[in-house]
Amino acid sequence: MTPARTTASLVCAVAAVGAAAGAVIARRAQSAANTAAVQRSRDEAAGMLDASQKALEGLERGLEIEVKNAASIAQLKAALADGVDAATILDLFESEDWWGPFRSRGAALVTSGRTLAARMDKGDKRMPLPDNTMLDRAQTAGVASGVLVDDRALVAAVVPVGGARRGGDPTYLVLAMPLDAQDLQKATGVPVMLSDGQRVVSVAGSAGQQATLSRLVGKEAAARASDGEATWLAQAATIGPKLWLWVLHPGPPAPASEAIPVLLGVVALLLGVAAIVLRRGGAQAQAPAAEAAAGSGIKVFGSPRLKIDELRERTRRGTQPYENAEEMGSRPTEMAKSGVAPAAAAMPAWSAGIAGQAAELAANVYPERARVETAASTFGRYRLLERLGEGGMAELYTAVLHGAEGFRRVYVVKRLRPEVARNRAAVEQFIDEAKLGSTLVHSNIVPVFDFGKVGNEYFLAQEYIIGRDVGKLLNRHMEVSGQPLSERLVLYIIHEVLEALAYAHNQTDAAGRPIGLVHRDISPGNIMVTARGEVKLFDFGIVKGEGRVSKTDVGVVKGNVSFMSPEQARGQAVDGRSDLFSLGLVLYYGLTGEQLYPGQSTFDQLMRAATGPKTEQLKLFTELPQVSSSLISRVLAVDPGMRYQTAAEFAAAVAPHISGGKAEASEIMQRLFADDFKREGAT
Repeated sequence: MTPARTTASLVCAVAAVGAAAGAVIARRAQSAANTAAVQRSRDEAAGMLDASQKALEGLERGLEIEVKNAASIAQLKAALADGVDAATILDLFESEDWWGPFRSRGAALVTSGRTLAARMDKGDKRMPLPDNTMLDRAQTAGVASGVLVDDRALVAAVVPVGGARRGGDPTYLVLAMPLDAQDLQKATGVPVMLSDGQRVVSVAGSAGQQATLSRLVGKEAAARASDGEATWLAQAATIGPKLWLWVLHPGPPAPASEAIPVLLGVVALLLGVAAIVLRRGGAQAQAPAAEAAAGSGIKVFGSPRLKIDELRERTRRGTQPYENAEEMGSRPTEMAKSGVAPAAAAMPAWSAGIAGQAAELAANVYPERARVETAASTFGRYRLLERLGEGGMAELYTAVLHGAEGFRRVYVVKRLRPEVARNRAAVEQFIDEAKLGSTLVHSNIVPVFDFGKVGNEYFLAQEYIIGRDVGKLLNRHMEVSGQPLSERLVLYIIHEVLEALAYAHNQTDAAGRPIGLVHRDISPGNIMVTARGEVKLFDFGIVKGEGRVSKTDVGVVKGNVSFMSPEQARGQAVDGRSDLFSLGLVLYYGLTGEQLYPGQSTFDQLMRAATGPKTEQLKLFTELPQVSSSLISRVLAVDPGMRYQTAAEFAAAVAPHISGGKAEASEIMQRLFADDFKREGAT
């Protein structure tokens, strides 16, 4: 065998090993990626189901607050104490102004197993009765809620309103509202269906998604379903007696193509064959040369002369090498003896042998590493689009999430900064923000839809809102008109934030006990006005409340010093009245374009905030419009006992002065930011 053939054979053998190793590595990587994609899709579906259940819980908690407020109305209490009949109760529900805030809800007085009086919407014939379990919970905890099912699903909240009537069972007040799948879809962004095991009660999503969900009725016991190609996954959970909640989620992406591993395997096989042919061909060429050398008396070392009969015997036994690749695979009996395998058996042989060992070595030398992400990169299941900004703890991006059948939704992704992630207190605060944000379901609060980790980075995903915070709105308005915002517009914004605070401040735990939520960072930058004139409160990152992972010690000050209550600036204990004080400062800022007590430094501002309004600031209040002057003078009292005591009380004082506020907000937002909104809407 010539040196050239030896070298070529060796090169082919080494290249074959490399190609086989690459095939194994590629196949393993693809298999791992496919497995991870399936698990990730299942986890995401479970997360969406959990988010939908939390949205439902939010509706129930909100209705519990409403029914407790309704039960506390003095006129209703008096009527019940007098033992008025059902017709009178219904007349009160229909005509009295004090029942106006609850007229959009179905209402009923019930006892165990009997309805005393009921008022429902025009489209509803009757209200299904709460079961005894819900009534018992209301009697024990003071309030209870759940889902009732009849012709459609209703969210209902129950509160006891008196003892037995005429010797019967205790009396309960019930408020109810329709539970529509669209409400849950708006809160979570995924297709949703409510079913009773026999029919679709309500469904939301595209036509194709609704059709897919409808086919799942009757499969509730399995709690999970998918199609044959795994293009979608569905999960279900029980949310009431004979009522199930289904969510539909895109399945994992199609498995990666096997073309690369197969191509590398074929290349490895061909290179291996080439190496064998070169080596065996060289040996055949040496045999005649050896015979010629022997005849001439020249001794050739290492090439003993083969007799013709020995060659014939080797050929008969099948040990003679094949002369070309086409001959391989034609004689299976001889293949086993010769050690040459056909193409179909090549990959397992290489995987179990040298190539498999090479693949193991390569996999150990080059472990999987997290890629460095940029503002236009994939982050988990999100595609980051644009970096919005950063704060001391986190970075903000717009991000898009794609799903089946053209589903696309834009979110705001908040990533905890990597250097902050090493701070346990900061991580706990971030976790608290995500958990709390997912439970606060209110039209005036920006919801949190997702929370998790990508690598070592924590993130949360919030609703993407096209709008501007109050600070940016005021600055643009003053640039264009030279004037601060109108009193009606500012009072409308304040009223909507108070609606959010009334909901948040009244949050309770599972036993119905108030958990004492306080936002602690009410400021213009945390109040958003949308392009349609809606108002949203966000950033519950430093909220105070029971049951939180992170704790703020007394004496530690957190929040925006320009909009702090005196007790918060002093590091003292705070309650909901502190948020009302901060909102009063926002009211003053919106009307004047100036902070009440600006300072040369943060420390200076903190000292002014800790003192509260002085005589010179009190004089400024008298220069404001009469309504706002009266409101601010009370809500900015240094003594919390002199302020409005609840957000609902403050909102009631503001409400008579906001007529037309939303229309004005929408008009101003379009006039000031229309071009910006068009561009952002195309994101």
